[in-house]
Amino acid sequence: MTITEQNIIDLAQEASAHGDHAMEDICEQALEGADWAWRECAEVIAEARAAEVGALTQPRQPTPSWSR
Repeated sequence: MTITEQNIIDLAQEASAHGDHAMEDICEQALEGADWAWRECAEVIAEARAAEVGALTQPRQPTPSWSR
């Protein structure tokens, strides 16, 4: 999976929006060329993508008849 600068920028913006200033700082360091920070961001992005795919591929649970 390729991680782009735009992916890092998006992650920094998302982190900022949720008050995660530590992640925002790591993203900034990644964009400044810190390899360790780029790897950290790539790992977070990969985990988020996997969670999205997992949520999309989970079978939908039927609604119990008593809750309708």
